[in-house]
Amino acid sequence: MSFNSRGLGGAGKSNYIKELVIKEELDMVCIQETKQEGIMLNLCKSWWGCNSVECVSTIEQNRADGILIAWNTLNFNLTKSECGKGFIIIKGKWRDSSECTTIVNVYSPCETNDKRVLWEELINRKRVD
Repeated sequence: MSFNSRGLGGAGKSNYIKELVIKEELDMVCIQETKQEGIMLNLCKSWWGCNSVECVSTIEQNRADGILIAWNTLNFNLTKSECGKGFIIIKGKWRDSSECTTIVNVYSPCETNDKRVLWEELINRKRVD
């Protein structure tokens, strides 16, 4: 699931995500605009109601943005993660699969020139891969 939360500070949004994780039996959640500092592992664990959860998060300037990817480790095994300005890339394998999967969570800036810089960075990372 991908979700622009416009801030995770209130309990209502966190409860909404938890309800979706349970109802839809989600294995991974990508969130934009977390507006939270630091690792939010305990919050992510609360969505699944267990400890078998990992996450990668980043916060941008003045806590105005921030992106997060969280997943159930029983179903996805992380092999690599990279964070940059406006994106998180994770690589890993889904349970019962031998193929590597790449997930990219993007929160693009509004300014056209800044968007170009972001997409050029992502294209360059793909070329290296």
